[in-house]
Amino acid sequence: MNKAIIIGRLGKEANFLNGGEQTACRFQLAVKETWKSKDNELNERTEWVNVAAFGPVAEQMKGVAKGALVFVQGSANTGSYKKEDEIRYYFEIRAKRLGILGEGEKQRYKEFDQNEMTLIGRLGQDPLTPREGITHFSLACNEYFKGEETTQWISVATFNGLSDNAAKILSKGRLVYVEGKVRTRKYDKEGQTRYATGVVAHKWRALDAKPKKQEMAEYPESASYDYADNDIPF
Repeated sequence: MNKAIIIGRLGKEANFLNGGEQTACRFQLAVKETWKSKDNELNERTEWVNVAAFGPVAEQMKGVAKGALVFVQGSANTGSYKKEDEIRYYFEIRAKRLGILGEGEKQRYKEFDQNEMTLIGRLGQDPLTPREGITHFSLACNEYFKGEETTQWISVATFNGLSDNAAKILSKGRLVYVEGKVRTRKYDKEGQTRYATGVVAHKWRALDAKPKKQEMAEYPESASYDYADNDIPF
């Protein structure tokens, strides 16, 4: 399972790609999140989520102006490309459905902005704990695209109590259910700004029994990923 629901405002008009067999575009949605601190102070942050759309779904983004409220349902799509002789990694939501929402449709949703990821996959390696209170792991999520099975490697970060349990319980090959949000962290690498994107879990559950050592060797290793430093969970 690899499902995403994103509702946010269009950062700028979609960028349409030329030369393909079908219409394709990419765009960013700004998703606001508010919460109260332990001191009861109201906090707010904006998460920018990258989205790719193809065919009739992409056609819906033609003429949509900056600031429009957009609903996207799809799945996480990850991969890499080469730029200036360096491997870069990307994370985007591949839209399977989308809609342009009017302001009056706000009442149809529990929240005005949404950033929801639901995943089921197997760990490609034992969880890593770069520092106390943070544990991360990569999930191999299988899905079908254009009739072919593909595997998306999704990096997941857990914190505090969830982190402690993940470090104790999870291991390579285990089947895990995750609920969380798309998160992007900015870091510096050799004087240049880089971004790492994954899912921060607010809930997870192991769906199988702990595999035996000989069974663990049968599962594929995690895809390579650019871990920036020990303070960045993905």
